[in-house]
Amino acid sequence: MIVSSQQYYLSPKIVYPEPIWKFWLALLLLIMVVLLALVLAFDYGRDQVNLEKNQLIIAQHKQRQKIESLTAENQQWQYKYRLLARSYDIDKQSWQQLQQQFYQLQQQYQALQQKLAFYQEIELPDINQKKLVIQNVKILPMPQKNQYQYQFILLQAKAKATLITGEWSLQLLDKAKTRLSFAEITATKQEKQVYQLKYFQYLTGIIQLPSDFVPQILKISLWKAAMKKDKKPQQTDYDYYWSKILMQANNTKTLP
Repeated sequence: MIVSSQQYYLSPKIVYPEPIWKFWLALLLLIMVVLLALVLAFDYGRDQVNLEKNQLIIAQHKQRQKIESLTAENQQWQYKYRLLARSYDIDKQSWQQLQQQFYQLQQQYQALQQKLAFYQEIELPDINQKKLVIQNVKILPMPQKNQYQYQFILLQAKAKATLITGEWSLQLLDKAKTRLSFAEITATKQEKQVYQLKYFQYLTGIIQLPSDFVPQILKISLWKAAMKKDKKPQQTDYDYYWSKILMQANNTKTLP
């Protein structure tokens, strides 16, 4: 092997360190990228918040309009309800007034019917008969035991009626002719009562019988006042069989 005398020398490779500004530049770029990302993220979040806020405002506005519409509709229905309620109250009051008027008319009609029946039962006596007569004598049983109501009419039989006064009384007799006076069978404790009439007078009252007394005859006595002081009152007696004038409980008819 032939070795040249010329020797080759390798020069050492010099490695230079990286410049420091590149590091800071890279770091700055990284920071800027991060900041840009943060800014973009913030803007996106803000846009989303604003969008949701706008949507919420729009929804609230629509809800407010709906509430206002429903409130107005509710007010209209309340107004209609008040009108209907007022109309109902007026109709109810009118109906109650009509019912009350009808009831009053019905009561008046029944009273007139009773008076008509009362006058129809009165038979006009012959003027040639006695001047004072008795009509429609009735005995009505009462709920209380041995208690009865008597009814009769005094009627003046004169062509020209004048005011007359006098007294009257009742007596009861049984089969044994036992006599009970007016004071014994009534609460008045008086033997006679006063009558005063021009045309007729309706007389009624309550009598209470003893438990062992069975009446057979009802005697009505009338005393007409004397025209002169020295004369005694004229007495007239009327006898009625108890069984004939006693009205049944289901067939009673009172006079007005």
